[in-house]
Amino acid sequence: MSALAQRMRVSTIFFDFGGTLARLGIDPHEVWTTVCDDFSLGVTQEAILAANQEADRRFAGELFSYHGRTREFWRLRDMWVLEHLGVQDRREEVFEALQRVFEDPTQVHPYPESVRVLEALRSAGYRLGVISNFTDHLLPLLEFHGLRPFFGSVTYSQEVGVEKPDEQIFRRALERSGSPPEEAVHVGDSWEADVEGARRSGLSPVWLDRSGGEEPRDCSTLHDLSGLRGVLERLEGRAPRPS
Repeated sequence: MSALAQRMRVSTIFFDFGGTLARLGIDPHEVWTTVCDDFSLGVTQEAILAANQEADRRFAGELFSYHGRTREFWRLRDMWVLEHLGVQDRREEVFEALQRVFEDPTQVHPYPESVRVLEALRSAGYRLGVISNFTDHLLPLLEFHGLRPFFGSVTYSQEVGVEKPDEQIFRRALERSGSPPEEAVHVGDSWEADVEGARRSGLSPVWLDRSGGEEPRDCSTLHDLSGLRGVLERLEGRAPRPS
């Protein structure tokens, strides 16, 4: 595990959500294929994939303007996909079937160590927050899985109108937490969004690489959240606690 060659006072720790605190167990293409098969729509997997890719391009950026009305956005987008696929009948039923899967909180699985690590950090006096590229569905997900009470702030891209690595989302989170960037750490699994975004915003990044690949030399790296206390102790110049 590499560590940054500096000492700092850490008061606040931010976490990414998907891939960091929880595994998102939904493959959108598989969901679309299964639902289309269930309704015997007679469309191929290739057509479904192409239609959804075109929808992603066509509706890129519009999700931000639907904050608080996210379901309206998905209806607009998914109805376009169904029309593009030539589906004429039962569109509303198909849409509702899709949403039952996409909105199902049991499709999201917190990693085994997440709650234990959050409990330990909160007991140690750190302020905790979330910074995530997500919709307003993030809040009920955190509530459902019992994670919301750990966080003094939750900042997500749909409400801010930009995604990580844009500095604006990190600044908003810092404002909410009342923490200066030099006292904040951000933990996430995306090198570009989390590591580079945090670094450009003045936060100290910790890269969570669950693949167990080669560690970069210029960033503290974890393979699961269990080692985060050790990283914090090194950043703060304290001797690691014996395990």
